[in-house]
Amino acid sequence: MREINNKSGAFISVVVILVLTFLMIFILSDDITFWNIVKRLPTAVTIYGLILIVFVKWLWKCRIFKGWLVLIPDLSGEWTGKLKTTYTGTKTGKKKRDIKIDAIIKQELFSVSVTMKTKEMKSYSYVAGFDIDNKQNRNKICYSYTSKPRPEYREGSPIHDGTALLDIIGNPPTKLEGEYWTTRRTTGTIELERS
Repeated sequence: MREINNKSGAFISVVVILVLTFLMIFILSDDITFWNIVKRLPTAVTIYGLILIVFVKWLWKCRIFKGWLVLIPDLSGEWTGKLKTTYTGTKTGKKKRDIKIDAIIKQELFSVSVTMKTKEMKSYSYVAGFDIDNKQNRNKICYSYTSKPRPEYREGSPIHDGTALLDIIGNPPTKLEGEYWTTRRTTGTIELERS
């Protein structure tokens, strides 16, 4: 699995923003000497820092940067769908039918988190990353999470950890589909669409 942790895109981003910052100093400077550049270095670092913060939080989502500077898709927002599981309730012994799920994905350039909710539980990711490889036609998000059922359901459904591996479908992404597995030895599928 070739994980894109935004390292290649981040390096290019840093170089581009640094070059643009120094170009701005040269344009604004009337006398270009070594000492004038050194004197303006704090200004350049401040401008660079501000541009980097704005880029990491918001600008990376702009289409103009996709594919060459930013390699990851923008999944942030609300998603709805269904979950199919092999889990059987301990009280009934019956397999559960499709379960309606809602998900919220929060994303910046260097981080992504997934919160998923059903009628009975809420799960929070604690690690997440992308597996993006255009040559291999792979476009996936993988995350591990802790699932906390509501107190009234915990006797039959204890708190547990799990991992999900979802295909990212569409450009821009409109669907997420894949599998999950948990520490309580259950598996299943997840299907999500943008709300």
